[in-house]
Order: sequence, then C-alpha cells, then structure tokens
Amino acid sequence: MMGRRQRRIMAASFFSTILVAALAATFWAVNRARDPNLVAQSKRIQSDEVAQLTASPIKLVLSKSTPLNQFRQNRAARTRILPEDMGSGVAWGDVDMDGDWELYAVSACTQQHTCDINCSSALWTFESGEWMRLICGAENIGHMGMGASFADYDNDGDQDLYVTNYGPNKLYRNDGQGQFTDVTETAGVGDKRWSMGVAWGDIDRDGDLDLYVCNYVNFEDLGGIRKPTVTLAYEVPFTLNPSSYDPAPNSLFVNQGDGTFVEAAALYGLDNPDGRSLATTLVDLNGDGWLDLYVNNDVSTNRLFLNTSAVEGRLAFLDVSTETGTADPRGSMGLSVGRAVGFDRGHRLPDLFLTHWVAQENAYYLSLFNDESSVLEYRDRTRVMLLGELSVPMVGWGCGFGDLDLDGFPDLVVVNGSTLERSEDPSHLRAEPGFVFWNRDGRMVNVAPGTPLNEDRSARGMALCDWDRDGDIDLVISENGAGITLIENRSQVGASLNLVLEASDYLRFGARVCVTTVHTQIQWFGGDVSYLSQHSSELIFGLGQAKTAHGSIRWADGLAMDLGNLHPGTYRVTRDAVIEVPDRQE
Repeated sequence: MMGRRQRRIMAASFFSTILVAALAATFWAVNRARDPNLVAQSKRIQSDEVAQLTASPIKLVLSKSTPLNQFRQNRAARTRILPEDMGSGVAWGDVDMDGDWELYAVSACTQQHTCDINCSSALWTFESGEWMRLICGAENIGHMGMGASFADYDNDGDQDLYVTNYGPNKLYRNDGQGQFTDVTETAGVGDKRWSMGVAWGDIDRDGDLDLYVCNYVNFEDLGGIRKPTVTLAYEVPFTLNPSSYDPAPNSLFVNQGDGTFVEAAALYGLDNPDGRSLATTLVDLNGDGWLDLYVNNDVSTNRLFLNTSAVEGRLAFLDVSTETGTADPRGSMGLSVGRAVGFDRGHRLPDLFLTHWVAQENAYYLSLFNDESSVLEYRDRTRVMLLGELSVPMVGWGCGFGDLDLDGFPDLVVVNGSTLERSEDPSHLRAEPGFVFWNRDGRMVNVAPGTPLNEDRSARGMALCDWDRDGDIDLVISENGAGITLIENRSQVGASLNLVLEASDYLRFGARVCVTTVHTQIQWFGGDVSYLSQHSSELIFGLGQAKTAHGSIRWADGLAMDLGNLHPGTYRVTRDAVIEVPDRQE
C-alpha cells in the first residue's frame, strides 16, 4: 500500500496535469484569436511538403571522429526516473585562448554507477585533424551533470566553466592555460537543487557578470513508485512526470566583483517559485539597454521579467509575461533568440523560439515592439512560418539560429527525442528525427531528410560552432543515454562574415551586432541558449553574393560602434578597433 505522502503526491500530480492542459488550451485559443491569419495562411501545409518541391543547398555530413564516438552521456542502465531522461548538454569554448574551439560534453553519470574519469564529463580539442581528450580538472566526477556554460566570471581574460547538476552545481576557474580548479564553495554558487539551464549577463551594469540558474523540481524517488499517470492522453510513469513534483525556485547569483556571489533571486522577484524551469536567456528585449530575463518552464507558465532599472533608478524587474503574450503554459524545453523574418520591421529587437513537449507544437514569438508607445508585445507566428505542424508529434530540445548556407537568411536547427518509453521495451525512450529549417525568405522548409539530422535519436543538447575553421556553421548533438554526434557543414554557397568580439564578458554578453547587405541581420551575443548547451561565441553572418557588408555593434554597457564596410572574412572586434584575421583556416 502507498503511504499518505505517496497518495498526496499522486493526487497533486493528477490535478496539476489537468490544470496545465486547461491553461495550454486557453493559451492556444487566445493566440489564435489574436492572429486570424495564423491558420488561414498555413492551410495545413507542412514544411517537409514544401521541401519536396524545392532543392536545398544545405549539405550536412557526419564527422568521422572516432575518439568522440567513444564518449557516453550515461553508461548506467536506465531505471525510469526523471533525472535520467532530461540531460545532458554540450558547450563550446576556447579555454586556452589559442583561437581553436574546445568542446565540453556533460556526462549524466547516475548515482547507481561507479563514477570515474572514464564516465565523467569531458573536454575535447581539435588538433591536426583529430579530436583529443584533455584532462583539465573540470571532469565533474561523481555528479549527475545536466548543462554547461563558459564565461569569464572573474574578469581575468579567460573562460571559466559553470556546470549544472542534479545536486550541487560546480564553478571551475580557468588558470589561463586550460586547467580548471573547483572554486564553487568560495564563490558561493553551489546551488544544491536540481539545476538545468543558465544565463550570464551584467544585469545591474556594475562591470561584472551575474548568473541566473534555472532549477527544475524537488525530485524524490519514493520507494519505486512506477504507476502510470496521464499527461495529454499519454501514459507516463509517476516518476517521469514533472507534474508529480513541486517546482524548485530559481537562483540569481549577483557578482560582488571579488570572486564571490550573493544569491538574490527572491529579493528581485526572479525566483519564479511556481515554475519548473529548464532554459533561460538574458537579453535586451525592449531596447532600453538593460538585460531582461525570459524563462522557459515545463508544465508551468513561462515568464518574461522586464528590467526596469532605467526607470526605477535601482535594480528592479517587472513580470510582463501575460501582457506581452509570452506566458506560454506548455512544456517548454529549448530556447533560441534571433530574427529569422521581418529584418527591416522598424526596430532591432529579438524574437523568441521555443521547443515544446509532444502534442504542443513549437513556438516562434515575433517581437512587435512599438517605439512610439514603448509597448512590448509578441505574436506566435509558428504556423505561418511552417514551423508548427511538423513539431506536434515530437519532443523538441536543443535549437539554434544559424545561416547554414550563408545566403543571408538565418536557418534554424532543432533536435528532438521523446520522453515517452518504447512500448516494446520500456527501458528505452523513443528516438525521433530532428529538423533543419531552411529559411526561404521567412518560409521555413524542413530539409533534414537526406542529412544526419533526419536520423532517429534521443537528442537533448545541441550547439553550433565552426569547429573546423572553414567559415561555415557546423554542429554537435548530445544524445540521452548514448554519445555525441559531430556534424560537418559542406553546403557553403555564399560568403561569410565571422566576428570575434574581444572584450570583457560583462561587455560581450548581451551585445547586439548588426550586419547589413540588402537587409539587416542581427545577433545577440550569448542570447541563443539552446537546451543545457552553449553555442560558440563567434558570430557568423551569411552574406550571400554580397562583396561587402556594413557592421555595427552596441556593447552591453550601451557603447555603440560603427564597424564600417567589411569584406567577407574573419575579424576581431575590440572596443576601439576592427582587425582582420588573415587566414581563418589552418
């Protein structure tokens, strides 16, 4: 028989599921009413149907890197509990400052498995055409890893590393040579809850990086309860249903400038106590120069916190989720920030792309900021852009905007993987194909068939990076319970402009970079966060057939710079100069 505690939790899970389903239905109806063209323009046309009529220039191939293929995200047998199925991610960084990219792959080694260097998280570097593992001191041994993010928290010029775990998180300080030391306790950022995605940014504009951490649920395995619950008509074991558990409040670690942080989420109303948070971004959403906060929540309402410090005269935030149309109550996993349509719509503010759970289609929130009234509002343009119907049967995770064919229109990569178990073998999850949405001037065409993204995977993290230094965007995928997959881009048909920002990270995170040819492309440094992952910090813009492009940047402290007219190639951008790099490829 179940005890009182177990019965109470199962009852709470049932009513929570009913409430979330009702909220999702209401939210969907309201957004349809807001935009009458949402269905009329799509007419059930699917992106892959359009792809059959259109030849794609995007060519992606599997990388044949044997050492990386040996990595496993989790070597233990699956025991049907929620922490096993949610991770994990990957992160790109240049840890030794030599101009080459290193890849950090997070291991979700479970407590039931003996944890050692062979099943820990790993740092890899690409040299002389081969990937080699580096023993760096940041292996996160003995911890069930979820996500990772590089940032220079102590402002000493190198990339430190923060790793989120099911349990205490870890902050690793870089010595400048790619060797790391655990400084979690000294820094005061060892959140002991189940943490997921993070975001870096100087939210108070005091000259150092602050850290926002998503916490998921207060999970506990109550003696092996595996009875099914029902979520949106799908049977899900109790221990795999996030509605079975209370949400865990989030953390805001405010940097004190001396290597330590003070936790202050509740003080500023950012703890999001009712949200089961998975991903977050710090980016200026209304153009006032201060970093705002958007939080993806699973089976609980997403939150948009507007930074009102410019008005209040002190650090302050206001929850504007409902009035902006972004209070999405569905199961939100991955999060991307960018602009794939409406390049010259009158403002230079980002859109939001969200991946969702099965039967809840992904979302593209188009920013409709009105400069005259200063009203921030969004419209869900998912179906108009042909991004919706294809995603309904999938569970979406990592995502990212990147111009794969360098034609000047940002494409979109989404990886999928179900959290539902295989009917014939409940010890494994259902695998699903991913999406490669080729941007045809605002109509997103899925061209994944014929590429490695179309293979079935239990994908979770995904991160973009030109790791082979040939000027275009490659990618890496982490797979739950399996390995990581490197995918090379061989579809370069246009020219590219690659910008490497060289400044303190408190100036880089949140910086807005604009590149103009026939239209203006915009990227926000550090804003596109995927799922438990981090894209490389190099900003790559496709130029198509253009011979030159005009660039500009607004750093996170508000300093605006005109970068002038730039030819295709790679450039280092400092606070007072633009320096061309002679050869981008070794």
